[in-house]
Amino acid sequence: QVEDWYLAVYADGGEGEELASDDDGVGDGTTHARVRFTPETDGTYVLRARTLSGMESGDYSLSLAERSREPLVLYPRARHSLASSTI
Repeated sequence: QVEDWYLAVYADGGEGEELASDDDGVGDGTTHARVRFTPETDGTYVLRARTLSGMESGDYSLSLAERSREPLVLYPRARHSLASSTI
């Protein structure tokens, strides 16, 4: 049984540099890969799934979900002043 999976997103054609990848569940402590990817431009993207070592084979399931883009929340910057005080 395969223990560690790897997912990678590529631009159209699947060649070149990975745009996003994961092999450990986005830090959730598992070896079940999960990629969160938000493209900056419209287009076709390739998702490749394999084992981390690339040498094993086995069954897997793959699901894809579209998330709504979360609204950008801006917080005002706090103004700090450097002042000395005596206690």
